[in-house]
Amino acid sequence: MELLKGGQLTQLIKKRKRNNEMFTDEEGANIIKCILQAVDYLHSNNIVHRDLKPDNILVGDPNDLTTIKVADFGLSAKYEHSSFTELDRQVGTLIFMSPELVLKKQYSRSVDIFATGVIMYMLLTGGSHPLYNSRDFSAEKYKKELLSLN
Repeated sequence: MELLKGGQLTQLIKKRKRNNEMFTDEEGANIIKCILQAVDYLHSNNIVHRDLKPDNILVGDPNDLTTIKVADFGLSAKYEHSSFTELDRQVGTLIFMSPELVLKKQYSRSVDIFATGVIMYMLLTGGSHPLYNSRDFSAEKYKKELLSLN
């Protein structure tokens, strides 16, 4: 079995930030395209990931950003289009949760798209999160900030 030499997307984002390198628009588009292709495959098979984040995105080769793989399906769930009864449990990583997840409402596969949007923002800003500030973080403050978007 060949070992991946790229690691997590989180590591690549941090490495680039340390080296004062930003992802180009083309690189960001390639990464997001790979993630969305994986998400589309999951959704077409009635699976929602529910914990998409840079830690769960693997980079096979940092010099070839089409080698992106989605990993860690521990919180994923099977769903039926007509019934979202299973999809009302709050799971995942808070700073990548959509408002409906935070509110513990019924949700759909769109929670994966929301998380992908957060990842895209992070790629294009050198790792910054659109709402989360590690220096001034509290779960309640973050939830309030997120819910103000509705």
